[in-house]
Amino acid sequence: MINGLTVSTPEISYSKRGYNIRTFAEAEGCEINLHHTFAGEINAWQEYDAAIRILICSGHQHILLFDGRSDSPTYGALQELWGGMRKPLLLDIPIGVIIGWKSIEAGDSLLQIPQGASLKTHPADTHLIPFSWD
Repeated sequence: MINGLTVSTPEISYSKRGYNIRTFAEAEGCEINLHHTFAGEINAWQEYDAAIRILICSGHQHILLFDGRSDSPTYGALQELWGGMRKPLLLDIPIGVIIGWKSIEAGDSLLQIPQGASLKTHPADTHLIPFSWD
């Protein structure tokens, strides 16, 4: 073993929609997640307890963002984006903006990087969002 080299297996959480690979733990002062959603599956809606940066650079994903901040001039606005390998996107999402996405093809994944020390998601109040995934 090379001196100073650490090799470990990341924590993987599976669900019917895909899986999440946790690359750094909250105890290490940072948490970065690689989230993979199976083709055709929907992962909606999520609201975070900290600002978050999301990198979309593989596959093809349909992303929706809803401004749930009552004090925002764009309160209630819905923004629809498409991103992936052919059109990478880097999103800086403030607290109070709700996100959902649908995987269009196999191999979709996104990297979640919280701007604080933790990444806690909360189920969003979806009755306010004027969108149906159907």
